Amino acid sequence: MMPLAWLRPLTSSELLDVPFKLMRARWGTLTLLHLLFGAPVLLLQIVLVLPWLTRLPLWSFNLTLTGLPTLVFTQPWPFVGALALGALHAFPQAAAARVIANQVLDAAPLGVRQAVAVTWRRALTALPAALLLRLLEAAALLAWLLPFGWLLSIFAGLPILCMLSFALEVVVLEGASPWRALRRSAALTQGLRMRLAANAFCSMVVLFVAHVLPILLQVLLGFLAEVNEATQTVLAFGTLATMIVCLSSWPTCSRVLAYLEARVRKEGLDLQMAVEARR
Repeated sequence: MMPLAWLRPLTSSELLDVPFKLMRARWGTLTLLHLLFGAPVLLLQIVLVLPWLTRLPLWSFNLTLTGLPTLVFTQPWPFVGALALGALHAFPQAAAARVIANQVLDAAPLGVRQAVAVTWRRALTALPAALLLRLLEAAALLAWLLPFGWLLSIFAGLPILCMLSFALEVVVLEGASPWRALRRSAALTQGLRMRLAANAFCSMVVLFVAHVLPILLQVLLGFLAEVNEATQTVLAFGTLATMIVCLSSWPTCSRVLAYLEARVRKEGLDLQMAVEARR
C-alpha cells in the first residue's frame, strides 16, 4: 500500500510524479476497469465520429488543419456528441477514483468488482456534472478553431475547468449531489488553480501522446507495401483505443491525489486521519 506519508502538502513535482507510482501500484485493477467499462464508450465515440472524420484527409496534416474548422462549424454535432458521450466515462473513473483514494489513505485495497459495486450509484449521480464538464471541454476545444480563440480557451475555459475539476471526486468520495459537488470543487480549488492548470496540461500531453503514436504507426505501416490501407487503419485505431484506455489511468490518479492534497491544505485531512488512526 501507499504510505500515509503522501497525505500531506505536496510539491508540484510530487503532484506529477506520485500519480505514476499510484498507477504502477494498481496497474492491473485500473487497466481492467478502463478496458471493461471505458473501452465500450470509447468504441461508441469512435463509431460516432469516424464517418465524420473520413471527410478529411487524415494523414495530410496541413489539409486537415485547414479543413477541420470548416467541418466542425458546419457539422458540429458528431464532434460535440462524441465528447458529450464521454460523460459515460464517469463509471470507470469513479471506480478508479475509489481504488486510488483507498491506496493513498492506506485503506483496504479494492478489486474491480468491489470498486464497481461501491461506486456505480454515485457515478450515476455524477453524470450531470460529468456531462457539464465534457461540454465545457468541447467549448474550450472549439474555441481553438476561432481566430484568437486560443486566448478565450486559455484565459476563460481552462480556469473554469480547473475550478470544477474535483466535481467527480466530491460526488464519489463524499456522496454529494452534482450541484453541491460543483460548488465544493470551486471552494477546494480556490488558490490552487495554477497548480491544477499545470496538472491539466500534463494530462493533455499524456492523452496527446496516446493520439499521436497510433498516427505514427499508420505512417510507418504506409511504407509496407504488403499491408493494405484497411489493415493500416484498423491497426492505427486499435492502437489508439488501447493506449487511451490504458493512459487514462494517469489523469484519474493525478486528479484524485490533487483532490486529497487540496483537502489536506484546506481542511487538515492528514490530521483528521492521524487522530482517527490513534483511536
